[in-house]
Amino acid sequence: MMSSPSSPSHSTPLSEVLLVSSPGFGVIDSGCGRTIVGQETLKEFEQLWRAKGIPVPAPFSEVNHFKFGNGQRETTDSSVKLPVVIAGRSGSIKAAIVKGSAPLLISRNALQLLEAVVNFGRNELSLFSDQITVPLTINAAGQYAINLLDQVGDLKQPSQEVLMNATTEPSKPSEPSSPAQLSADMSAGPDSDLQTWTRTDSFLNHTVTTGKQGPAWQSVRLYARSLPASIECPDPSAGA
Repeated sequence: MMSSPSSPSHSTPLSEVLLVSSPGFGVIDSGCGRTIVGQETLKEFEQLWRAKGIPVPAPFSEVNHFKFGNGQRETTDSSVKLPVVIAGRSGSIKAAIVKGSAPLLISRNALQLLEAVVNFGRNELSLFSDQITVPLTINAAGQYAINLLDQVGDLKQPSQEVLMNATTEPSKPSEPSSPAQLSADMSAGPDSDLQTWTRTDSFLNHTVTTGKQGPAWQSVRLYARSLPASIECPDPSAGA
């Protein structure tokens, strides 16, 4: 389902993937924060895996929230680890399953784990610590795509399997920090200057926000004034 453009002027021949969903291919999307795949595209991947003798993975429960460029929001409740073969090296890429026929969008985190470097001049992608080079294709939307079922029959030994899971586990709330101790000079008496201490409530970064409240943390500043240990009261009978 690919056709080569006539007389390309690039060192690496460019191919045009006619279907944007491009089953068997992954779209390089550095602006995507988490890898996703459409339900219909996943079904087409499953057909390709069966045809190539690759076990079909089962989806698992995982909740993710997305906001797309057009302002649309979607919450997904399942993900899948897609088996892939790149340059004869096997691995898997975890993707959240979204509705429709969206292509497999390979996120920035996944590309970082792959140590990916794009050569726009040669339309190539270098991967892994040894920077092995694979050709890139261009789909109908003008996006770079990579063949994720390449050289399936030439797999390396299992010891050379490359894990490509862009797993971003939800972070656990950190323990609230203890309030700082008031400085010793607070005992100087009621005429001393106001003293301050600060506490950073880092656990607030797990509070659901709309994205308009600013950073997901805040500093709480409290003011305190020390009082004398005893207060002398005038004797009422002294004025008599």
